Amino acid sequence: MALGQGGQPIARVTAALVLSRPVDNDWVASMACVIHGLAHQLEGRNEEALACFAEARTHADRSGRPRMRGRVLSFAADVHLHLGRHAEAGKLLRQAVHLVEEGGDVFLCARGLTRLGTAEQAEGDPDSAVALHHQALRQHRLLSPLTEPGHEWLEMDIRPRLGRAYAATGRVDEALGQFQAVLEVPGRPGTPR
Repeated sequence: MALGQGGQPIARVTAALVLSRPVDNDWVASMACVIHGLAHQLEGRNEEALACFAEARTHADRSGRPRMRGRVLSFAADVHLHLGRHAEAGKLLRQAVHLVEEGGDVFLCARGLTRLGTAEQAEGDPDSAVALHHQALRQHRLLSPLTEPGHEWLEMDIRPRLGRAYAATGRVDEALGQFQAVLEVPGRPGTPR
């Protein structure tokens, strides 16, 4: 979906959501709501996205699947981060990290930890942010580049966040090291594999 062309996908996801309701399958309904929310988020309709994620959360809570519940909370937290609602994002991310750890999803755990670090830094605690980004990198090291399609992307997401947290604590050399490391991530566009 291209930015600015969300109307057609949103209409299709809305139709899928309507079709999922009679089936009474909370997993299907939750995933449809998440996709609906992501489409709204891509279009900059943040409040609509949050409403979709809230509905997705209702279905996810009913399903009792920790990984799905954590994913929904993480997506809602992304919107709150974007809107500058860092305390709310942090609250959701703490819950999300706990749930995806329980569900055994290393990728989502690393993703949630680094976003939690971003929220902590925005709330004025860059030292906590540094620690959380390092936790995210430790989780990332558990992933296989062969079986995790987002492996390189995730590292390129964590390292600049860690670099900004280092910079906020005055650790400029360590910050520069993280920014340089992004340029050396295997599989990054323009680097040899």
